[in-house]
This record gives sequence, C-alpha cells and structure tokens, in this order.
Amino acid sequence: MSLQLRAQHMAELLSRHTQQPYYDRFRDAYFEGNDFDSFDADDDFVVENATAGTADVIDGAGGILELDSASSTADQGVQVQHKTETILPADGKPIIFECRLKVTDAIAGVQLFCGLSELDTTVFASGENTSENHIGIEANATTQAATSGRLDFVAEKATARASVSTVHTLVEDTYVILGFYVDGLGYATPLVNGIAGTSIETGSDNLPVVELAATFACLEEGGSVDPITSLDWYYVIQAR
Repeated sequence: MSLQLRAQHMAELLSRHTQQPYYDRFRDAYFEGNDFDSFDADDDFVVENATAGTADVIDGAGGILELDSASSTADQGVQVQHKTETILPADGKPIIFECRLKVTDAIAGVQLFCGLSELDTTVFASGENTSENHIGIEANATTQAATSGRLDFVAEKATARASVSTVHTLVEDTYVILGFYVDGLGYATPLVNGIAGTSIETGSDNLPVVELAATFACLEEGGSVDPITSLDWYYVIQAR
C-alpha cells in the first residue's frame, strides 16, 4: 500500500469515527483524547517525578497542560501517563495518535517523549527511554548530544527497538503537531504537522503487542536548563 493510500485510510478512519452517531462510533473504534481544560491526576492520569517536575493546567487559549521539569539537573523531570492501558496493537486494527506541543526553556536541554507506552514509573532513566514497549516520538540524551532539538520516531517491542532519525527538529517556543499511525502490526509511520514521514516497516519485530497508555515526558537532558513542555491536546483512536 502506498504512503498516500495509508494517509487516506487514516483520514477516513478518523472522519468516519467523528461523523457517525454514537451507537455506530463506539462499535467501530475506540477514541480517547484530552484538550486539557482541566487535569485530574487522581482519576485519569498518573504523574511520576524523577526527583523533580510538575504537571499542571495553566492559563492559555484552548487549554494547556504544562509539564515542567522544574530542574536544571540532568535526568530530572516529570512524566504523565493515562492511568489505564487502553490501546492494544493488533493485526488489522489501525491506530492513530497525534498531539500538539511546544518546548521552552529550552529545546537544547529536553528529554521528550510523546506517544504510547506500557505503564512504567520511569519511562526515561539515565537519559534513555527504558520502557520495554512503546511507540512514539522522542528526544533523549544521545540524540540531543548529536543535534539540539532532534526528534526521532521510535518503536520498541520487548526491548527490540527500531527508529527513524530526525523526523523533526524542535524550534524554541513553537508549537508542532506530532504523531503517528500504525497499520495493524505491519508498519508505523510518523506524522509531523499531518505530513507522513519514513515508516518503520519491521512491525512484527518492533511493534509492541501489549496494552499501552498515552504517555508524555519532559526531563532535563544536559544539566544546565529547565525545559518545559506545553501540551495543548492529544488524541488516540484505534479500530475495534
């Protein structure tokens, strides 16, 4: 299937879900999302700190969840995960994930993840993603050392990882829409501002087959700045 047809399939899946009456919508797909006009960590999300870090809704048009590493010490910061693992990659059940975010103070020092991961109290440890099952877009200590603000697309199944390098380079204090779509267990394709990039084609080796939760992380990378991620919204949809 061509990349154009994959993108068309993704758009059709999303539009079909949002335009159908509720009784058909829930039969065909699972949908989860948040516009962050409020944030209740006790009911819906789990917030974990690596020594420091906060996650709070702040003033801003349309609702914003601010993930503040609250530290200039390397590897300290915060992560937020949906409390329940609601997505299970499976053959023939496409997944779409997107979120809108920006990084300030500064992109040069951020460890970042946005996507899906198994529940893990330390998604990042010692500068690297240590979750054993995940799909998402990230900056870690290694990529940041290579290129400031570099984002890679990653997929890992039981510690077997594949990645696409430099799907986007962050711009300070500038929003970007990051995401991906997964065609069952065949491949996963990054999306940056809705534009599809190079796919990970080794799905059977690298796409997790365990339940996953929406996951976001913002930690300090180099020990000199205090990165902040402003998360505007996210959604994830999977065909039943």
